[in-house]
Amino acid sequence: MKVMKEKVRHHRFGAGAVVKQTETMVTVKFGGEYGEKKFLYPAAFETFLEFENPETQKEIGNEIRLLREQVEAEKRILEDENKQQLTEQRLVLTEQKRAAAKRLAASKRAPAKPKKTAKKVEEAAETEEAAE
Repeated sequence: MKVMKEKVRHHRFGAGAVVKQTETMVTVKFGGEYGEKKFLYPAAFETFLEFENPETQKEIGNEIRLLREQVEAEKRILEDENKQQLTEQRLVLTEQKRAAAKRLAASKRAPAKPKKTAKKVEEAAETEEAAE
């Protein structure tokens, strides 16, 4: 919303006019000793500044409301993404814990004795005979 040259009022600095505007900042020239002051746009119109024109004030109120809704929607999207990410991380950790528990349980079991084949039985017998 273009607010250049709009008349505004500040609770402390009094009446002034917008002399410069960017996407995120407005510069207002006040009378007397106050001179030019910079304000965040459009946030300053929530608390510090008020347009003298009621229609312009209504428009800025709508713009602020829309911006707030947009920020809230983006915030909800980020929260949903974070929840999804946490759920995925928990699943991975759960699977890792299960795998570690299985490995631990397997390592605690007695090792299986190797089966003796007929050939090994013969070799063992020969070794015993040779030792005697």
